[in-house]
Amino acid sequence: MTATKKAPEKEKAIRRGWRLAAGGAFLLLFGLTLGTLLSKSIRSRASQQDNITGDFLTGTGPGGIGSSSGMAGMEMGASSSTNISSLLTQGRDAFERQQWSQAIEALKKALAMDPNHPEAHTYMGLILAQTGHADGALMAFDRALSSNPNFPLALWGKGMVFYQTKQDLSGARQTLEKLVSLLPPGDDRNEIQKTLTEIAQLLTGQTEGSKIAKTETSQGQIRGTIFLDPNLRAKLDNNAILFVVARSADSPAGPPLAVKRIQRPVFPVSYALRQENVMIAAATLGGKVNVSARLDRDGNPATREPGDLAGQYEKNPIEVGSKGVDIIIDQVIRQ
Repeated sequence: MTATKKAPEKEKAIRRGWRLAAGGAFLLLFGLTLGTLLSKSIRSRASQQDNITGDFLTGTGPGGIGSSSGMAGMEMGASSSTNISSLLTQGRDAFERQQWSQAIEALKKALAMDPNHPEAHTYMGLILAQTGHADGALMAFDRALSSNPNFPLALWGKGMVFYQTKQDLSGARQTLEKLVSLLPPGDDRNEIQKTLTEIAQLLTGQTEGSKIAKTETSQGQIRGTIFLDPNLRAKLDNNAILFVVARSADSPAGPPLAVKRIQRPVFPVSYALRQENVMIAAATLGGKVNVSARLDRDGNPATREPGDLAGQYEKNPIEVGSKGVDIIIDQVIRQ
């Protein structure tokens, strides 16, 4: 029961942390007083090391607008610096309006002038985080931090992706602790400190949960991996919710016994169905069940709409406690 109660508390705390970024009102984006920290960080750089060519972060390539010819920071001059500043302003404004394509275009042009510019890479990371590409976001933040290890906005973005999306509490704590050490006393530092306090509480809960888990058997959970048939990738809706559903083998057409909800899945997806995922009051995840998965576009696990993608475990039914319950999503729901 202790572990069951902690799960919603953990999710609530994570949501509170990410609300700093929700709704287009990023704490450090609009409210953080960076002072000389930020002004010293945003400057043209002469170094060409670690230049990305031909990828989604810069859109540059050999011989293209981001090539090394004429790109040395010492040769950019006042005009180029002004252009970068203007492009960054355009990118920030478009970001605030959630016009991602316009923001990316402006930032790509800024990176073509200075491939190591920390602010441009950071905003790329924020866009990727907002649009569900956590791994790309972390790569962009690392690009920014490779140029300026103390760039506050990149530290904040990286810390929050670790915290909210990756649920890497140790990584989030390490990153945000560094950010706190850079911030002057004030409301913004206090807010980050509150998030660190929540992370510390969650880490304590994880330790307690792991102790409990060591005394339990695998009974009461189902584990596996979900794959997407390559032939259906063109039909994938990036906004669809992945539901993993277990139904009692005794009533396969009845209501779900347990449901796992996964937003913005990146395949293959590992999953675990546990007691905390049980949907029926006072029910226990046990016995024989049928396990299936569905990419649902309306976000309702109880409905099956035409165009949703689905699959089921080929050896259904299985005993709760089974591992390796792998599912291939290989069907398109027709009606």
